[in-house]
Amino acid sequence: MSGKKYLFRVASAVVFGLLTSSAIADLKPIESGKDWLDTNGKLINAHGGTLFQAEETYYWIGQDRTQNSNLFNALNCYSSNDLTTWTFENQVMTSKRNTELPSDVIIARPKVIYNPLTDSFVMWFKYRRPGGIEPNMRAGVASSETPCGDYHVESVFFSNR
Repeated sequence: MSGKKYLFRVASAVVFGLLTSSAIADLKPIESGKDWLDTNGKLINAHGGTLFQAEETYYWIGQDRTQNSNLFNALNCYSSNDLTTWTFENQVMTSKRNTELPSDVIIARPKVIYNPLTDSFVMWFKYRRPGGIEPNMRAGVASSETPCGDYHVESVFFSNR
């Protein structure tokens, strides 16, 4: 390797290191085994959730288990710009707003994608009654105009029929 190429590579590595070191230094570390709190100091409550990115922001939607129960309370949405600091945004789905989802069912494992044809965010989720998977297991679809907006149930159905 010629001297100029070597110096260019070294200089590029030094510049890259300087640019990224300040960004990395600003990140808050995630500490395994410790409670993970949102920007309001409350425990993040998004069990079995999904992470997705819309534009420059990351979103985390998952099951609210504040009553220490699998039964449906809500699906919570958090936002972050760095994947370490999370802000609670909204309870995006509740049984009060969606009468198709009674509070005695289990709503879990939400997955969200953006649909450019409808310009909306589409959520798939599992729906079942307590006490077993079959024949209670169903799939559900809901949509929202924004990542952390109120999701409205479009359909709940048996996925294998």
